[in-house]
Amino acid sequence: MNNKIIGFTICAKEIDHSDVDIFNSGIVLTKIATKRFFIYFWGFGDLKKCFLSENRFSLSFPLTDSLDDRNVIIEFSEEKIEVSNDWLGSIPIFYNQQRKIISTLMLKTLDGSTKVDAEGLNNYLNFGYSVLEKTPFTDVNFLKYDSKIILNDGELSVDYKKNGLIEFPEKNSEPTEVIRLIKNYINSNESLVENDIIIPTSGGFDSRLLNIILSNKKRVRSFTYGLSDNQEESYEVVKAKKISQILNTDWQQIKLGDFNKFYKQWFFLFGCSTHLHGMYHVEFYSQIKKILKEKNYTLLSGIIGDAWSGKILIPAINSHKDLTNIGITHNLSCNSKYSKLPKEREKAMSFIEDNYQPLQDPKFRVVTAIRFKIILLSYLMSIPDYFGFLSWTPFLNKNIVLNTLSLPEEEKSNRKWEVDYFKINNLDLESIDLKYSKQNSLNAFSLKFSIVPSLDKNTLSPYIKEGVLKKIDKVYDRIIEGKITENDLWYKLLKKKFIYGLATRLKINMNFLKPYYCLLTLKAFELSFKLSKEDDKK
Repeated sequence: MNNKIIGFTICAKEIDHSDVDIFNSGIVLTKIATKRFFIYFWGFGDLKKCFLSENRFSLSFPLTDSLDDRNVIIEFSEEKIEVSNDWLGSIPIFYNQQRKIISTLMLKTLDGSTKVDAEGLNNYLNFGYSVLEKTPFTDVNFLKYDSKIILNDGELSVDYKKNGLIEFPEKNSEPTEVIRLIKNYINSNESLVENDIIIPTSGGFDSRLLNIILSNKKRVRSFTYGLSDNQEESYEVVKAKKISQILNTDWQQIKLGDFNKFYKQWFFLFGCSTHLHGMYHVEFYSQIKKILKEKNYTLLSGIIGDAWSGKILIPAINSHKDLTNIGITHNLSCNSKYSKLPKEREKAMSFIEDNYQPLQDPKFRVVTAIRFKIILLSYLMSIPDYFGFLSWTPFLNKNIVLNTLSLPEEEKSNRKWEVDYFKINNLDLESIDLKYSKQNSLNAFSLKFSIVPSLDKNTLSPYIKEGVLKKIDKVYDRIIEGKITENDLWYKLLKKKFIYGLATRLKINMNFLKPYYCLLTLKAFELSFKLSKEDDKK
């Protein structure tokens, strides 16, 4: 049986946690009472096997005491509790300093907090997710990477430990060494996990690499969803199917469409730490769960492998005004100019001041970009975790990441080091004449089934300009009334996969999409505010 703690809450008073089994996957919930606090933790299997010692447990999988991998370590006694996160902050930790609550679930930390933080909300609007340790609520923050929360004698404090500075290898890495490190990581952990291993396979480089390296191909269960109108003809499905044929692995296509109906489950997991974004992953794993029944699978994730490989380049950051460049938002956000609150910049300016010199290094900018966006990207592992598909990956391991980033520029250019490896393993799919569609119509297609509810203007109007809310409502009404058709320009542009990259390169502000993305961003804030307000009345 695989064992993993996937979440926790530490609080001064007892809190109802009967709702943490979001997808009815058989989550086990345990409570420990110390002199001053209650510690709730939940997950799968025998959670006591996730203890590193009698009073110290880990959220890693497979189990480790290293914070150079995806991990949170909690150490407790009757008087003192310490919560330490990893070098990337890859498992987001939220805390309410006033109410002495710490949790992996943002909503558990609200507890009636309704005071809105100007800089926190404005940054949330700009990025589409929370950054710089602030959320839209004054009392709720999240733990910076490579840091520690200390509860001692009833008081909560934060220790920033190493301040997140990175020491890269002095010499360039070699592609063979990077491949060896990834192989060793996967093969050693492969021997520690039970049953078959799910690999979400997009046909891209990261999941392709995982499919090759996993040694026992008979254990592979790969699944793929498509993005085009005819999902069977999409880039992802065609390439993933070919990978499976070459490697002789078990592969299956999952058809998606009606995923907006899962917005409540998404919201419960993430609150307004990020916009309503990845409900299609909830539908994806819901369908996989039906196929695999109750068998105890793990999941090998390709999360952000592309960030380290050479695909992502972050432009120079010279002032706080450049910070959205580091957020890799793809325009999936709103805009602080729509906010009625003062345009505070204290945290942003402080961040630039503290990190100006390290940010001159392109490698450090990539690490910083992921540290910013990991609060959103963490869903790629937390959603399968909550379905009971306990996730692990080589791409959050510090040693692997730093060596990959330190490859020579000519090897990272067009990801040559990976292409060469694919050629050796007969998986250079780009040289094969495969017929596929690169269209991205999944979001547009989903609007035919269900849509996230409209915005509550009474809740949002103290914070957001009325003109923006009316504009969003206008687009929303057109969707509901079926007036956005396949001949509509907005609909057509929403379907184009290449449009985001093209617009970014040409520095085009895609205002025609903003109403849709603003709705997804503001709805998460609105729901959080209303939930906290209800708690405040109790």
